[in-house]
Amino acid sequence: MRSTGNYATSTTLGESVQAFVPRRLPPANPTLAPEAFVVRNRSAELALARLSGVSGLVPSVDWLLYSAIRKEALLTSQIEGTQATLSDLFDQEAGLAVSDTDDVAEVTNYLRAFRPLCSLEVAQARAVFATTCARMCSSRPSIRFWMATAASAAC
Repeated sequence: MRSTGNYATSTTLGESVQAFVPRRLPPANPTLAPEAFVVRNRSAELALARLSGVSGLVPSVDWLLYSAIRKEALLTSQIEGTQATLSDLFDQEAGLAVSDTDDVAEVTNYLRAFRPLCSLEVAQARAVFATTCARMCSSRPSIRFWMATAASAAC
């Protein structure tokens, strides 16, 4: 595997430190041959096939995306120090009392700011998912078989 640089060791005020020194750009011999990406591409195709199979098991793709978006908002807010949980968020949305209202409000504000982008991204994600699934099913008999056995509605 090609390295992107090396570490240079120097001494500053009697303390030894390392600095990463990247290689010059553009790379001299970039790995562009398709054979270099076969394993990663196969792994990505199998992950998409698993996702497609699982999506056929959920009652609604919207329900799956609803939960995923809330989980992402929660994790992003936790980076900023909030202590809210996914249960707190669902309880608040259901109108139940929650203990940490400030943190839940912070996550809710994130969701409110994210909402205009959400409908556009969901539509784009659905289109990409459907196109990729159709392409994979037509070009790979093994994936078509796996998806059919997983009762996928997408293929």
